[in-house]
Amino acid sequence: MGKMNMTLKKYLISLFYMAFVFTISCTSGHCRRTPQGQSESMSPAEHVFVYKDDGSLQCQQKRGVALEIMAKELTEKNIIVYSSENRPDGKMHIQLCGSPTGMINVYEISDKQLDEALRLGFKKFEQN
Repeated sequence: MGKMNMTLKKYLISLFYMAFVFTISCTSGHCRRTPQGQSESMSPAEHVFVYKDDGSLQCQQKRGVALEIMAKELTEKNIIVYSSENRPDGKMHIQLCGSPTGMINVYEISDKQLDEALRLGFKKFEQN
């Protein structure tokens, strides 16, 4: 019985060690794969996010400016939009009818086109 307990103990220790090593190697990025269709050389630093308030107000049935409509401001200036999302701005807002909701339209664009987007009134979105 003692020999079997020792073997089980060694097995559990080695299993724990392998799980630990796997977890450490994955968190350092070795397990991540490049999505299909994306080149290995494309780095996330080549894209930035810009945003504008969607103009929506609390207690109003009319919603703010739709993602697609606001995206036209960018595409009309030949700025390529890679992704878009309507999301909260992350700030605290007063709860009062007619006040801004704090919803923003966020667009992923090339960092080379950031200056043009800023000229159009967009702001750089800093992800936390």
